[in-house]
Amino acid sequence: MSQVKRLYVEKKSSYAVKAKELAEELKAYLSIEDVSDVRELIRYDVQNVSAETMKKAAVTVFSEPPVDDLYEEDFPKKDGDKVFSVEFLPGQFDQRADSAVQCLQLLDEKEEPIIRSATTYVFSGNISDEELEKIKEYCINPVDSREADEKKPETLVMDYEDPADVAIFDGFKDKFCSLAIFIDTASKSLKNEQQHNSLPHIPFPPILFTSSLTPICRNSILVL
Repeated sequence: MSQVKRLYVEKKSSYAVKAKELAEELKAYLSIEDVSDVRELIRYDVQNVSAETMKKAAVTVFSEPPVDDLYEEDFPKKDGDKVFSVEFLPGQFDQRADSAVQCLQLLDEKEEPIIRSATTYVFSGNISDEELEKIKEYCINPVDSREADEKKPETLVMDYEDPADVAIFDGFKDKFCSLAIFIDTASKSLKNEQQHNSLPHIPFPPILFTSSLTPICRNSILVL
């Protein structure tokens, strides 16, 4: 049995501003006209929280009853709706989850919760698979996010393998590498001095080249 509790929080229709904006953007920017409805839900996966604290947090930390609808484990949707969720990549800071952890510990300082959040999108209408892929590309920033698995995990505890030892190269300190330095000498200050003293115009060489035999690990350094 899974140790994880899952909650979905959705703004009530009259407060679902972001979902309505996304629906307009899909039509304006992606030319997807057959989207009849867009829903946006915040998904929380929670572990290591007592039932009593979870009950309090559901209507104080995770949702605001006057403006939000709260669903446990799953949420109602229509047949044919297209659904996907977006979560942060491992290592990215999840501010929403971190804030929830801190608030839960204010309710009960003995709690040691583990929380992950994701954003779940629901699209209604005659949407093709190709159009759905366009929508995913629009909603998911690959720099910091990825598509999340819809299946609830058994645990939120992450196990990482210990990294291998860093390789050590013996004898490298006795090796010498050639160092090449390129320096731009066509500075504005020299040109201004030439003009101020009415000196004859002498073209400056754009680059001076020097080399040295030094124990530097790089083959070359370019200074412009």
